[in-house]
Amino acid sequence: AYKQPKQFWAGKRVLELGSGAVGVVGMALAHLGAKVVMTDVKVLLPLLKYNVDLNRPLLGDRAPQVCELHWGERGTYDEATQDYYDIVIGSSITFSGTIIPGLLHVLSTLQHHCRLAGEHQLPEVYIASDILPSASSKGAASSKKGGVDDERTAHATFLEHASILFRSLKIDQISGEICGNMFPKAFAYSPEHLPTNANDVAIHKLIPKKPKLMVDPQLFD
Repeated sequence: AYKQPKQFWAGKRVLELGSGAVGVVGMALAHLGAKVVMTDVKVLLPLLKYNVDLNRPLLGDRAPQVCELHWGERGTYDEATQDYYDIVIGSSITFSGTIIPGLLHVLSTLQHHCRLAGEHQLPEVYIASDILPSASSKGAASSKKGGVDDERTAHATFLEHASILFRSLKIDQISGEICGNMFPKAFAYSPEHLPTNANDVAIHKLIPKKPKLMVDPQLFD
């Protein structure tokens, strides 16, 4: 976003997957003029909505919409898929192998939804992920489940299985220092907001392939 001119985002319809309790990415794009829908599991929505409300003086009528979207659970898809999107984004959402099937299911459902509606242009998908230190590095987390290696493996698994639907291109890499300097100063947050991660960030663009597939999460078990 920081490399695009501000007018690029004006009026863009953006769906954010896994906004978390903070919602910094979605609110930043809304501030740039995008029409943003931020989503996550139901338990996180009260705090996410609270953080959006804290920033209404800054965002005004550009404040993002917040709704539930639980990956892999079709009953939660309706509100988020009422509209069609120009761009789908996700930041630090490929951290566990257990959530990858549901994430792929959401992405394939959004594609199918657009095609059924006769939308000729499928949404662009951008996934940002931490570039993690090796588990042997000083201060790195252990390689057991939930540690550095588990998260790195989960992201690699996502890119591998996403290749059924998308061609993946790494389009940028941003230093953790830049991310850390920008994060706490842009918006107001509740006291419970998460600390900033100092890792560098890689951004992948996922370009839809021609085959019209719906992905069942069971394919990725």
